[in-house]
Amino acid sequence: MPVENARHLFLMKTYRDAVGLAERTYGCLSLSRNQAAANLLSRTDRLLYTAELMRLSTRIMYAVAWLMTRRAVLDGELTPEQAAEPDHRLGRMTVNDNAAAARIDPDLVPPGVGALMDEAERLYARVQRLEAELIAGDPLALDGAEVGAPSTAGPQERRPWVH
Repeated sequence: MPVENARHLFLMKTYRDAVGLAERTYGCLSLSRNQAAANLLSRTDRLLYTAELMRLSTRIMYAVAWLMTRRAVLDGELTPEQAAEPDHRLGRMTVNDNAAAARIDPDLVPPGVGALMDEAERLYARVQRLEAELIAGDPLALDGAEVGAPSTAGPQERRPWVH
């Protein structure tokens, strides 16, 4: 199988994974909003939890947007030069505030949310690697952009409610 075809297949699989994760996350976030709205979380926990949910959705949307751009290049809808513009690079995420996340009462977090957060982090790290490989393989592909390193902390270090 030619390298370009294999790359296209891998990007398409990653894209499908990302969209599937976005759909599952939407359902979970709807449930989570209802739980928070029912005042099952303290005000502080609601704020901390909402910040974690925002990181979750942002991480997924950055990955989906980057994958859509790569797909557009492979499908001939964008040139590599257009895709190399700064607006089409992978959005950067800051390191999680582990101390803030650790303060949320694990018993009040809806089931499955921690797993979605971990899956989103793995997806984002995979897309970071793809972008780094693209940059390494073609220095002009992203105008010499630097790729940030993913967090090295494990899920339990960041969020004690992850099962």
